[in-house]
Amino acid sequence: MWILFNGVFSYLQTHKKRYLWLILAAPLVHFMYFVISLPAIFVIFFKKLSPKIFILIYFSSFFININPVDVINKFKKNNLAEKKISGYYQNGVDPYLSRIEAQKNTVWYARFGNRDALIYGGNAFALTLILGGFFNKKRMTKLEMGLFSVGLMMASLANLSNFVFTFYTRTMANAVLYILATVVLLAIRGELLRNNGSKLILTRIMLWISILIFVPKVVYTLANIIYYTSFYMLAAPFLGWLPDLNVSIREVLGWFL
Repeated sequence: MWILFNGVFSYLQTHKKRYLWLILAAPLVHFMYFVISLPAIFVIFFKKLSPKIFILIYFSSFFININPVDVINKFKKNNLAEKKISGYYQNGVDPYLSRIEAQKNTVWYARFGNRDALIYGGNAFALTLILGGFFNKKRMTKLEMGLFSVGLMMASLANLSNFVFTFYTRTMANAVLYILATVVLLAIRGELLRNNGSKLILTRIMLWISILIFVPKVVYTLANIIYYTSFYMLAAPFLGWLPDLNVSIREVLGWFL
């Protein structure tokens, strides 16, 4: 994810060709990024397309259905593709989706923060920028335009491939990264709140809704850090290698609460 993002961000910022090699290197880390990187490559080579086209593709992806059986059968014709996809889609059962189903009876932040908050929050921020009238050359810089276009195209790819749940979730996670990066850059420049009248009210309402949707994700991430991170990482990292002495941040907090 971060190799691809660094390559895309750096190329859009500097337009130096060496960063194209970094983008192409992403699939070397994980085969899935051979497909996930396609929207970024598309945007780079068709950067002069109107924002309306990207918006049209994004909204259309919510209503276009692809027959998963045909896609899986085509993958089976290629030994490498069949081997790679078998880890994500086996006999009609997605292993990741099974884990999500098992989390339905867990605490609220685990139930919504692991996946739902990321997906719905990312789409909410995308809608905020689109409906708020930000996605144009007057409101966004070239870097912001490029990042947001990549985010929309990755989200579109995710929507079209939602029958493979693991791929859908990972692609959406990448899409949200580019969308959030755009939001942060706009916020730093103070552009997010430069609307007037009803548009400013709409933008503020949608921003708050988007932020609130992300709350479970923030809590879920913090909970994982507290639960899995060794307390000794804060002061004496080398002690974390000794199982008998290792203790999580959660356990330390439990001594005082």
